Amino acid sequence: MNLLPWHRFEIETPTDSNAVLGRLRDETVVAAFLPTTVTTRTLRMSFRGSISETGFRISVRSLFAFSPMPEMHGVVTSTETGTTIRVEMVPATWLLVIVAGMFALLSVIIFDTGFQVFGMAAAMFPFGWFLTTAGFLLDGGDSRRRLEAVLAARSETPTRASGESAVDS
Repeated sequence: MNLLPWHRFEIETPTDSNAVLGRLRDETVVAAFLPTTVTTRTLRMSFRGSISETGFRISVRSLFAFSPMPEMHGVVTSTETGTTIRVEMVPATWLLVIVAGMFALLSVIIFDTGFQVFGMAAAMFPFGWFLTTAGFLLDGGDSRRRLEAVLAARSETPTRASGESAVDS
């Protein structure tokens, strides 16, 4: 396990970059602050976030709007043999905001009440570390496996028209 809650990895696929981004768009529901209408199509989607022309910012979908699962920030680049996806997994943005706010409040308390607050500061550092790593502990590599499965499953399985069976082809 890494001491810092950041993880980087690369995925290489023979598929071109536009197809990779299209697959991710098909599996990603657009992130919204408030829950939106749930349809059978959105229930099947694996990720929540946004996809741009050159990359993505997604996280694994969960039942909660504010999930502690890590976010995956990826850059998709075309290569001679297909596509390389460079992914950086980082703690959820809202968790980082809470930890930053907690330390900002701590700094104000230190200057307001004196130096007897160092005991509280000593307890806040491990708590802040735990908050940022909790998503990685709960995830256990599931985000990476799902991303690899979405990219691999689609590239190996040809798409069929609706109603067409494997026997017909």
